[in-house]
This record gives sequence, C-alpha cells and structure tokens, in this order.
Amino acid sequence: QIGIDFLLALQRIFQRVDQPGARLLHAALQSLQKRRLLLHRAKKSLDHFASSILATDMGTDIPNVALFGAAGAVGHAVAPELVRRGIPFRVVGRNRARLESEFGGLPRVEILDADLSQLRSAGAAARGIETIIYCVGLPYPSHHLHPVLMRTTLEAAAAMQVKRLALISSVYAYGVPRASRVPETHPRMPHTRKGAYRKEQEDLVLEAHQKGKLAGLILRLPDFYGPYAD
Repeated sequence: QIGIDFLLALQRIFQRVDQPGARLLHAALQSLQKRRLLLHRAKKSLDHFASSILATDMGTDIPNVALFGAAGAVGHAVAPELVRRGIPFRVVGRNRARLESEFGGLPRVEILDADLSQLRSAGAAARGIETIIYCVGLPYPSHHLHPVLMRTTLEAAAAMQVKRLALISSVYAYGVPRASRVPETHPRMPHTRKGAYRKEQEDLVLEAHQKGKLAGLILRLPDFYGPYAD
C-alpha cells in the first residue's frame, strides 16, 4: 500500500509538470495495483483453506492434517505454522528415522512412515485425516511418478473420506511464459517432460475437485532457497 500511495503522489506532481512522466507513472501504478489484486486473491484462497482447517474441533491431539512428503522444504515451512496455530498434525514420509529426527521434538505431531505408491500404505497415512497438504518432491529421474503417486493418494483420500487436499506444485506446468508476468490464469502448456508430468498431476486434483470428491487447491511455487532446499 505504501508503494501505491507513493506512486499516486508522484503522479499528481507529474500531471502538473510532465505529461510523459505522468503516463509512465500511470502504467506503473496500474501494474502494481493489478499485482496487488492477484496477491489478494491468492491470499483469500489460502485464508479460506486455512479457516476450513481451523474450523475443526481443536480440543484433541488427534491429527486432522497430514503433511505428505513432510521432510522436504515445504514440510519444514508448514509444520512450524501448524504448531503456532495449535493444530495437531501427522508427518508422512518414507524414512521414519529422518522424520523422528526432524519433527520428533514438535508438540502435537504424529509420525508415520508410508510408501505412497502402495494404496494400503497411503490409506493408513490418510486415515482419520481431513486435510492433506501434499508436498512430495521427486528427483529428476523420477518425475514420471508425480501422477502415479497422486492417483494412489486420491484413491486413498476417497476411501478415507478426506475432505481437502492442497497440492504444492511448481511453475513447470505453465511452460514457456507468454507474458512478462505469469498470472494464475496463464495457459498450462508445458514444453518439458517434467512439466507434462506436473500438469498431469494437477489435472488429477482438478478432476477430483470438479467431481466433488474433495476440495482441491493447487499452489504453484518457483525454485526454493535456503534450508532444506536441496
């Protein structure tokens, strides 16, 4: 808001002394306002999703949120926020020793090792859960497993009557940018195999959402930086 107020003040000055300068500022102001609107819409969607989680009775330590693929960068960012909000949660991953080491000291956390390629194991990870935050990362040679693991996860979620699933995706599904800024409405036209697998994964979530199987949310993030970004 400070940036917009500053541009508005400059625009009023330039309107008196410099018409070309005023036009440049007007274009910059429109761009900033549009960007703020997109951020507001994204925040509103995320806040609505978070509110639906918080609406559940929190008077118990039984987890109602599960982090699938918790050991990665996203899991380590989300877990402290769940702790801060007093939400009991389950961390799910392949390596129990690593989960114990990295999350064992947190309050109201349940640790479960699972193989999400196996329906029985994925079902155990989803049992009793209302919201899955899906942040499973895969190394480059294994990107073909993104849609495979999502199919199993969605089947398990349906069997366990999971209400919501938030997929933490990437920008690869967009493909080559067709504009200087890439809004959420940008066409998804991947030009790489990784992007095609990511789009297929997203389409599975969108289809489940459209069919009313659960409420789906897709958050597309660019590269990670900092701790756990490997």
